[in-house]
Amino acid sequence: MKVLVTGGAGFVGSHVVDRLLDDGHAITIVDDLSTGRRELVNPRAALEVCDIRDPRLGAVMRAAGPEAVVHVAAQAAVSRSVEDPLFDASVNLLGTISVACAAQQVGVRRVVYISTGGAAYGDTDVVPTPEDHPTRATSPYGVSKVAAERYLECWSGLSGVPVMTLRLANVYGPRQNPRGEAGVVAIFAHRLVHGEPCVVNGDGEQTRDYVYVADVADAVARALGRVEVVGVVNVGTGRETTVNDLYRRLAGIARTTVPAQHAPARPGEQRRSALDATRARTLLGWTPATALDGGLARTFADFRDHRGFVNHSATARPGDSTNRDPVHQSTGGRSTGSPDRAFASGGARETAMIDEELRAILVCPACKGDLLFEETRIICPACRKAYPIRDGIPVMLINEAEPWTPPPHRP
Repeated sequence: MKVLVTGGAGFVGSHVVDRLLDDGHAITIVDDLSTGRRELVNPRAALEVCDIRDPRLGAVMRAAGPEAVVHVAAQAAVSRSVEDPLFDASVNLLGTISVACAAQQVGVRRVVYISTGGAAYGDTDVVPTPEDHPTRATSPYGVSKVAAERYLECWSGLSGVPVMTLRLANVYGPRQNPRGEAGVVAIFAHRLVHGEPCVVNGDGEQTRDYVYVADVADAVARALGRVEVVGVVNVGTGRETTVNDLYRRLAGIARTTVPAQHAPARPGEQRRSALDATRARTLLGWTPATALDGGLARTFADFRDHRGFVNHSATARPGDSTNRDPVHQSTGGRSTGSPDRAFASGGARETAMIDEELRAILVCPACKGDLLFEETRIICPACRKAYPIRDGIPVMLINEAEPWTPPPHRP
């Protein structure tokens, strides 16, 4: 089957693409690479660099001719949604409407929408939380994702296209970006690999439901194949894990006895979160296959083996799905699960004289694209140029740039 995946160059989206390709589907990725990364694009998939709000999306959709759409792309940073709710709604609501309209024009027969669990339900009276529990989103991000769910429900009734919404728990795993609105697993793994202290906000007894990214991709694959199943389905383990326990597990994998540092609790932080995935088991035959310790070990190994190539974008923007909340990564991204960025603080060692403010404003002088920061160079994946860093100062001159070849696709 021909499937179009938005946000397929992000954390969650790239794993979804890999799984669907392995299942024999033909995949077209739509990703604007604002937080997605070319190195995560499977070479067997076609990539169209396009914002989901761009008027070109219709032409891209017609050229691809998909029979199904998996919509992962999102603005997934909770903090950015608070600072700029208009942008958040533009991407998550208007972007979703744009995808739906383009899909209808080409006769798509199935849509799978990647949404958020924790950010949608908020603090609840029932844990694990089932799909019929009232949504109590406390951030513009959560509100925009739930609003998009409602819009797709209405659109499905008008168009006749069956839609399934997957509300994800906290997605973690290889390829997750430890920067910006990242998940706590990515932050801790990255800092442990670099020998840096991990910081826990509050008493560390906050809980989240951590679901491995390959299990999420499996749920998406099953959702594509069950066209008769519509509505909302939770994707999570149903198990609560405290951040203190999470750190102990990762520290054990890293073979360190250094305790985590503690910082004051963040106001308004959700105390408990876990999703009841009974409906996923009943309707999709899905259960999480990866135990937490096994998933954490794979994730830590990925950070250890690929620690030199990290996307340092400060905020998630359209085209990524993923875990940031997670989803969101779109995407790329945090994934579309519940946000856990408040659990941990800090990031990797900063390249000399390049602080977060400078990172946020630097763009490629050749194509105005977003950049990836390494120790000795700054890379533009879009035009494949590498700009040198000399004496701690970025040299952003086109005639100083060298050609850059992306590393092989990471399985």
